[in-house]
Amino acid sequence: MARTKGSITRCGYCNAEGHNKRTCPDLKAYANKNPDSYTARRMKQNKDRASKRQCSYCSESGHNRKTCETYKRDHVAYGHMNRKYQNDLSNAMQKQGLGAGSIVRVTSWSETKYWLITKVNWNNINIANWFRHGMNQNDQGGGYPFEAIRVDLANVSDYDRRNSYGLKTSLNFGKIVFEKAEMKVGPGLNAHLDFEIVGPVEEIDTEFDRNSGDSFMISKEYTQGYASSLIEKIKKEYND
Repeated sequence: MARTKGSITRCGYCNAEGHNKRTCPDLKAYANKNPDSYTARRMKQNKDRASKRQCSYCSESGHNRKTCETYKRDHVAYGHMNRKYQNDLSNAMQKQGLGAGSIVRVTSWSETKYWLITKVNWNNINIANWFRHGMNQNDQGGGYPFEAIRVDLANVSDYDRRNSYGLKTSLNFGKIVFEKAEMKVGPGLNAHLDFEIVGPVEEIDTEFDRNSGDSFMISKEYTQGYASSLIEKIKKEYND
């Protein structure tokens, strides 16, 4: 029967409180005195099995991701970098009036369009998406920070308006946001190069999740030390 939350741990061997059978000192003492017993052999098998266990995060033996010191260290490092990145962008957004309600002009393929930002996907604004767009496994809207609707409807055909074709989009940060903030890092490969805030908003309520973007660290796609190597690359690119 499973132990309920808040109940006292009781050993299945000696019946004492405060430990379980796996850590029971009396059971260990018995195994040491009787090395040929079934109990001693079973404990040795469990110990050997644990020593051969390979961590899915760092690929080293003897532990799992839950107790992995490399994972703990990397998770703290990611949190510090992500906090700094989000603070830098928060300041840039506040100064430039970029948020829900802003109107931006974006030129792409020689065509200029005006967009009203209707929503900020705050969880997509993280250093993982800056380093590699879509690396965050829990992103929304394709990993883009902004959702927007088109406002220069005079330039949209009647057919497109009737069918709502091309009237909604997802937007990334523009290059100018990083430049005006004097951030040391670039905007990333998916930034809109010709992006201008033509209708700023006065106040922006930020809702950053300081751990957003870290889900790649436990994803099956980034096991066997891959996630850890990416943390080191982010450190180098972001701190240089």
